[in-house]
Amino acid sequence: MAARLPPITSGILTATSLLFIMGIVRVPLRVRHLALLTGGFLTAVAVVSGCSTSSAPAPAPSGTIAPGFNEALGSVVNPSEEIGGQLRVAVPGSCGGWKPELTISSACANLQRSMARQLTTYVSAPGRAGSVVTADLATDLGQSNAEGTAWTYTLKPYLKWNDGSPLTTVDVARGLRNLDLRRGDFAITSIEFGANRTLTVNLDRPFHDFDAVAALTVAAPVALGGVVKFSGPFAAETANPSHLVRNDLWDPESDSVRKPLVTDVRITWTTTPTQANELLLTGAVDLALTSRTNPGFTEAVLRDPSRAAHSDNPGTGQVTMLAFPPSTGALATDTCRQAVYSGVNRTALRQVLGASAGEPNIGAAQATTLSAPTIASFDSNYQPFSLGDGSGDVTAAKASLESCGHAQGFSMTLGFPDSATGLAAFATIKESLARVGITVVGKAIDAVDYSATVQSVKAVAELGLDAVYLNYSATVPGVAGYWRPLAGSIAPGKPYRENIAQLDIPTVNALLSSKEIASSDPVVQADVGRIIDRLVLDTGSYIPLAFMQTLEYRPAGLSNVTTSGAFDNQYDVVNIGFAAEKADQ
Repeated sequence: MAARLPPITSGILTATSLLFIMGIVRVPLRVRHLALLTGGFLTAVAVVSGCSTSSAPAPAPSGTIAPGFNEALGSVVNPSEEIGGQLRVAVPGSCGGWKPELTISSACANLQRSMARQLTTYVSAPGRAGSVVTADLATDLGQSNAEGTAWTYTLKPYLKWNDGSPLTTVDVARGLRNLDLRRGDFAITSIEFGANRTLTVNLDRPFHDFDAVAALTVAAPVALGGVVKFSGPFAAETANPSHLVRNDLWDPESDSVRKPLVTDVRITWTTTPTQANELLLTGAVDLALTSRTNPGFTEAVLRDPSRAAHSDNPGTGQVTMLAFPPSTGALATDTCRQAVYSGVNRTALRQVLGASAGEPNIGAAQATTLSAPTIASFDSNYQPFSLGDGSGDVTAAKASLESCGHAQGFSMTLGFPDSATGLAAFATIKESLARVGITVVGKAIDAVDYSATVQSVKAVAELGLDAVYLNYSATVPGVAGYWRPLAGSIAPGKPYRENIAQLDIPTVNALLSSKEIASSDPVVQADVGRIIDRLVLDTGSYIPLAFMQTLEYRPAGLSNVTTSGAFDNQYDVVNIGFAAEKADQ
């Protein structure tokens, strides 16, 4: 199958942003920006690798199992304003006693959205559009100086904690300090308090995506003394933290995102995701926030047409890929790396990662592009180089090898986690690349220390790694949050630890520093992110292999159900309700 080259979405950008892209950024021949004067606006049309343009984002995957399957990926299922009912939710693990600064998992962040507000939050929108931020406690998104080193916010008036005490800028500052402790890409040097509920956050370096990190749960306001209080529509009972009840002092007029319908939420904690899914199948709970699936759950849902019609198979935000650190050997040539792209058997690798054979892509889907399914720049149709039917294109890979001067192939050392899955993935990659003459030597690395090891330039060099097997997921939702660690730098000449390929592409750096990448318009975010995706893919420094998928089940009685890219495409809990008959119970 020939490589497919579908379009980047066209977006309306300001004249200033267009001049930025066309002037400051030196765009290579493969990325041309055409300015069209239309209705008084300048439309930036990014033409990448010979692509044309379209006027809308790529559609969400359609149902392939039963009518209704995958419906929540691109729409709100069963929209309703019916009030009432208790929502029962199963969650693996725990949520740190509802302290925002202890929130780690997507499930806990999802639930905290019902109880904790931040300066900004994620919009309530289906799928990857849900990773875009909007104002929450603040009257608007942050106003930054030209350098992006100072961010000013104004709190909405009359905000209160659930105990009736006022929520102040000082409380907000305490939360932002918790955020500061968790970041390595910037530091908060000071927080200044102004008149009329304003505060200014000063950073040690430019950071144009501060609105997105301010939306993280860890940045939620903290009351004096660290006492757990709640600012959202729900509050945990003191005597029973697993029971969330309505917060009567939450002001719905000040909250444009949360539109809760249920009376209360009852949480059941489980040891494993499998246990949570079992409770869902038996009807003991209404939702299971797992971001994981298992063969038994998959079979129980997909073999029952009534369940399959109320299920979804979203990507979780984790992308499996190969990363190539700087090299002096064959892999220093981008066309040699392209041979790896075409040669890998993604179909076999999917099954190693837990996918079922055939369609749909439960567990894992083959990846041809780097953007995760949870961010606006995701484009499932983009494929820069041929990979055949998914099992690899041996002819294309050999042609790339000949082009890079290694027609007989070469040898490479691949680092991978010393685990059952890591070993199986290595074996699959080794076998598939052997078909084209590339010899893969494995270097198993302790799974516990794997991330720290491969993110160390020194350790990678000492181990003699030419390539690294990587499961990458971003800690900050959105296009900038995804791409900055993977392909950017904290400072000139200082790549992020996650930037294992140590990329330093001027055009990418400029786009990562642009205001457009943090735009509140998902279409603009998508355009900028897709340009970055194509520029990085063209280097072959990262080669996408698989998107991790999950199977989610939403019982028929639920209303207002949609996935959210902000929470690994779990169902967005805060606005879920019930059909009339259950809401009355």
